Amino acid sequence: MLRRLLVLIAAAALLTWLYLVAYVYVNAFVSSYPMPMWWLRVFAAECTAALTWYVLSHAATMLLLSIPFAFIINWLYPRFGVALAAGLTLVVWVAIEPLSFLFHAFEAAAPYIRGVYVVDHLIFLLALPGLVWLSRHLPSNQRLERP
Repeated sequence: MLRRLLVLIAAAALLTWLYLVAYVYVNAFVSSYPMPMWWLRVFAAECTAALTWYVLSHAATMLLLSIPFAFIINWLYPRFGVALAAGLTLVVWVAIEPLSFLFHAFEAAAPYIRGVYVVDHLIFLLALPGLVWLSRHLPSNQRLERP
């Protein structure tokens, strides 16, 4: 029993490290591409277009990155998957985003920037636990488990 618990803890630590590394690389890859020029014509201000593009591309990145991790977490930890995913996301968030920067951003930023910041971080914090919760409710492909 103790050996199984240690293996599950080691697997959770490995998943956390892999999620952190994958997040950094995928986010750098997506951020390196320029915003399309047609996107600028959709919005009145260039700043609004850039921030909206950033939030939407980051949301898509987070959802696509979290899908394989959600299935792995749901497979390894069927009972505690959502709690593990929330803890994993919090650990990665604290490792990447220092709290001093969070407080400084809310001190100095305009209300629109604060809103973008909050939405971006909510997407980051809720993507993996939400996908784990959703993957738990998917129908099974096992013939014996279906009615």
